[in-house]
Amino acid sequence: MPTRRDYLKSFGAMAAVTSVAGCTAFGGGGSSWDSAIGIALPLSGPLGPAGQAMESGANVAADQVTEEMDVEIRTEDSAGTVEDTRSAGQSLIDEDTPIVVGVPGSDTALAMREVAEDEEVPFATIAANPNVTQDGTDFTFRTQGSSIQEVKGQSMWFQSEDVNAVSIIGADNSFGETVTEATEDLASNYDYEVDHTALLPTDTTNFVPEIEQIDTDVTDAVFTPFPGGNAPTLVTQLKESGVFEDVIHVGNSSYGSNLFQSGMGENVVGVGAWSIDTSGDQAQAVAEEMGSPPDSLNIPGYDLVRLAGRALEETDSTDPEAIRDTLRDISYDGAYGGSIEFGENGYNLAYRPVYGRWAEENGEIVQNPAFVAEEPVQP
Repeated sequence: MPTRRDYLKSFGAMAAVTSVAGCTAFGGGGSSWDSAIGIALPLSGPLGPAGQAMESGANVAADQVTEEMDVEIRTEDSAGTVEDTRSAGQSLIDEDTPIVVGVPGSDTALAMREVAEDEEVPFATIAANPNVTQDGTDFTFRTQGSSIQEVKGQSMWFQSEDVNAVSIIGADNSFGETVTEATEDLASNYDYEVDHTALLPTDTTNFVPEIEQIDTDVTDAVFTPFPGGNAPTLVTQLKESGVFEDVIHVGNSSYGSNLFQSGMGENVVGVGAWSIDTSGDQAQAVAEEMGSPPDSLNIPGYDLVRLAGRALEETDSTDPEAIRDTLRDISYDGAYGGSIEFGENGYNLAYRPVYGRWAEENGEIVQNPAFVAEEPVQP
């Protein structure tokens, strides 16, 4: 089926001489694309809480961008499903939106990538699945680390803590599978082995049978790549089993969010997670605007929208291919505590993994960095 981009290419000569009503270009010279940023987030459905957390940061960025330039913000609910994500992405593109950001879930980000690549419209996400950006990816960009980058950094942390064996309890989706595969592939390079692995459905509520398979006489660390609403249940049952008394624990980036803390209460103390550095002035300023602490969901949501605004401004055009080219060469200091510089296939080659640990200090529960990679980690 012909895409919108096929249509535009077929009638390019006509577009060049015909003004398009409602188009606000940055000097695009007859471009049919609007001066607009599309935000696709799962504001409802199973990933709704995560999408809403990202939206709080994205809204702060949207207010700033619209004050600085003539640009429209368009938001679509991707609802956390593959079908709804494709529909949300296609709807934004059909409205002449030249860049789309959001879609934190790996399976849904893969779907959005297909739409963006087919339509030749830039798409930026934080989803960790390494397949979101891969050989041949031309219009897709990742502002955070891929699973491989995260696992490399995590393995450095394990090595610094003299971890010899790791047990994994994760989700049986593309995220859990790719993260587990990366851990198994990299383990020997960092002097540890994967002792036990279990990938379970995301609706699992009883993790005890798998937890009982963990031998703390052998395992030094437990890794739980289990994003979603039941992750607090998994961690609670790990704590109740006594495993936490003898091992290091680390989860994925949502474990470092205020959403995860609210799900666990004081029980979150001791939990380790993929994280970001929120100590900088920019993250703190965003937090003040949001009225909530900065974390690993809301600050990346902010960075995605600010990055899109920067790309539009530097391109001085609303042409998607020109915006794509600008993103390839862009250098942006993110509020998340690191830089964003994209490689050939859309990876953030400046990404430095950070791992945090929830602790109680002066009556408050905070997440402190337990490990920060000294140099950028390559995919």
